[in-house]
Amino acid sequence: MKLGCLSVISKKRKVIMRSHITLCVLAVVAILMSAGFAWGQGEDQAVTLTGRYGLSMIESCIETPRGVPPATGFDPNTRALLQPGEALNAVLKGVVSFGPQASVTIAEGLLSDLFLNQTSVGNVPITSRTPVSCTGQYLRAGEDLNFTLDCAAQLPGNLTVTIGTYQIEGLVGAGRRSIIISSLAGNILTEGFSIGGVAVAQRQQVCLLHGALAKLPDDPQK
Repeated sequence: MKLGCLSVISKKRKVIMRSHITLCVLAVVAILMSAGFAWGQGEDQAVTLTGRYGLSMIESCIETPRGVPPATGFDPNTRALLQPGEALNAVLKGVVSFGPQASVTIAEGLLSDLFLNQTSVGNVPITSRTPVSCTGQYLRAGEDLNFTLDCAAQLPGNLTVTIGTYQIEGLVGAGRRSIIISSLAGNILTEGFSIGGVAVAQRQQVCLLHGALAKLPDDPQK
């Protein structure tokens, strides 16, 4: 009888120990999940992005002549040209920042345009290092990234040039150290010209673009 009792007690102790182990595992899982982790997910799967990224981007565009606003250069349904167009390429360098409320900004931007049709003697086919800034919103789902941008440049003579809205897609690299971007939609962009806040001209563009973002240190001096 004593041996039987000891056997029962031993079995109960094993059950209790297994229960304690199970409770400990469940507690660890609960702590991890409350901290924002899940099995099979690391920080690369986080929805938000933070910090600063260096940007290098190239665009290929067709733009229409300037006209009195509202100036329509493309059929909004077919994207067929309604006026003669001009081809240009552009290169943009800047610092992209992802912030709260899914905001994205480009600061310290420099833009150079190359007008491919301006090949006659006396033409100036390039404008270089025009300062630009952009603002928009982003949405991230795993490695997929989508964001919009509206950009502006302040030029001499109190002239402001605005263009948008860009629709950009991207893929976020491992550790969020790099992002590759492209614009495949070919949506119609509106470029506006204003002097002292008064609209004076407008034209439209369709563009394809691609580029890359690389994570920058939080401290620019490092």
